Amino acid sequence: MLDDDQLTFDGRERAYRVYRERGELGSAARVAAWHAFDCLAFRGEPAVANGWLQRARSLLDDLEPGPAHGWLAFHEGHIALSLEEDTATARRLAARAVELGREFGVPELEMLGLGLEGRALVSEGELGPGMRRLDEATAAALGGEAKLLVCVAWACCYLIAACERIRDVDRAGQWCTRVGEFCERHGIGLMLGFAGRTTAPSSPGRAAGRRQSGSFARPPTIWRARAPRQPWTRSSAWPSFAGARDGWMRPRSCSPDARAMS
Repeated sequence: MLDDDQLTFDGRERAYRVYRERGELGSAARVAAWHAFDCLAFRGEPAVANGWLQRARSLLDDLEPGPAHGWLAFHEGHIALSLEEDTATARRLAARAVELGREFGVPELEMLGLGLEGRALVSEGELGPGMRRLDEATAAALGGEAKLLVCVAWACCYLIAACERIRDVDRAGQWCTRVGEFCERHGIGLMLGFAGRTTAPSSPGRAAGRRQSGSFARPPTIWRARAPRQPWTRSSAWPSFAGARDGWMRPRSCSPDARAMS
């Protein structure tokens, strides 16, 4: 869906109701988990997001492990890290997401789990293991394993945010070159737009942008910066994926295809 709050909420809630009416509890739980993210990304409502996460858990209680369990784990982990900087919980849930993504052949789930785990490790100061996971997640994202662009972009965001935090300009430049090649190959606009970030002129992001002839800093066509309606993340050290108080990017497409994630 486009960057439209009401359209996103209407579509997600309609999908949730349809799955519930059909008795497809796993799919309903997956949609509920993604909707928790919507509540934070679009409206900054952690209490409402928690309600949807709890609903997803209830729906999955009596089901055998499947991709929906992995998506719930990923979203819980991402929110735990974004809101509380709870790296231990994020790592545990990210590992679960990776495990289930691999077991059930869902590359988007696997790579986002790797990205989340890497982000948590870097937050703990484990730079080597953390960056290795982030490199792997980004390689999977740009190597054609994933089909959903919102997940490809999310994995890349994890990597670039880590590069900014640890000032790894060389790594950021190398990956931004690959992002540009990916976009050109698939005929899409740049997936990463950092022109809207409130970084200082001497920051690694802008330095990398200069090194890459503007490819790192130039705003894309499928992402755009947008000020949040209200701050909700408690950690300013890491920008959240969407709608954070420091001007992070919000995806213009937030509706993963249900079949690809089932």
